[in-house]
Amino acid sequence: MNGKRKAWSVVAAMALAFAVGAGALAEDATEGAGQANYDVDAILREASPASDYSDAEKCITANSYRSIKVLDDHHLLFEGRRGIWLNRLRHRCPMRGDVMFVVERASSRLCDLDKISGHDRFGGFAWRGQCVLGKFERIEPQQAAALKESVALARQAAVRERRERRRQQRERRADGSSGS
Repeated sequence: MNGKRKAWSVVAAMALAFAVGAGALAEDATEGAGQANYDVDAILREASPASDYSDAEKCITANSYRSIKVLDDHHLLFEGRRGIWLNRLRHRCPMRGDVMFVVERASSRLCDLDKISGHDRFGGFAWRGQCVLGKFERIEPQQAAALKESVALARQAAVRERRERRRQQRERRADGSSGS
């Protein structure tokens, strides 16, 4: 019974995190960026308030992660058998989710200040930029799920807002041309 109660509390925490993440969305002030902001710290606190996610590790071993997921221009998720780590990049780094990463490291560990570059997975391996990694914050699976959900909601909201702005621009142009 205790296991079921714990499972339901995790589900409830995730649902709360999704609701908070959806409510925390705000359009980026940069014109034309089409990115939406969300408060990563708030999402992490809501998804797992009991854990201290802010204990950042300087390095993780190269075999501790299997995949790298792009959350946004400032955050990457490193997922593997041994855990999930959030990396807050040192600087904005415009990557897409479909990039193949090439990691530049001096040892068998991936560390703070190491460089990672993105290349197109398809179409000739075009270079997509280079990013400088920050520290690695170990997070819980429900926190990673909440972050992914918030990112998806933010992207959907940004797409809707862009479509609405374009529709309004078309209407203004149509009104301007019909009034002449």
